[in-house]
Amino acid sequence: MKITKEDILGERPKTKVKPLRKKRKLSEEARKAAGERLAKAREERQKLNPPKLSHVHPDVLALPPEHVLSYKNVMSWIKYNKEMLPGLKKQKRMNVKGSIAKVADIEGYIRNLQTYIRSGTYVDLFYGADQEKMVKYKVVWPAGDKYEDE
Repeated sequence: MKITKEDILGERPKTKVKPLRKKRKLSEEARKAAGERLAKAREERQKLNPPKLSHVHPDVLALPPEHVLSYKNVMSWIKYNKEMLPGLKKQKRMNVKGSIAKVADIEGYIRNLQTYIRSGTYVDLFYGADQEKMVKYKVVWPAGDKYEDE
């Protein structure tokens, strides 16, 4: 004899199940019209209530959009790398060689980019969507005994 949950817990009271609503089926023209209305509403809302971006450091916001480390560019790099993560995590689960390091590298890069947006200090050695470019350092104030007398 097989024991079921109902035997152990007792009989459950029957609850009334809410019927599922059928999904509206829109024609292609109606779907396009609804999309246009939503786009227009989004634009209106954007004009009336622009984002405050209070989480972004003022130095980052002050950069022009063409600058390499502008807010727009860095956000696109974050988005690109976040889209890469699921595939890399799948490789990690399948024990592909080098995948653990790649996932850790990209997660660290995303974290460093988010730190840059918050603090205005770029802490990574590489930049770009695929971390393909290396940061070049510039001496702003020389240090050491040789320069103290000057």
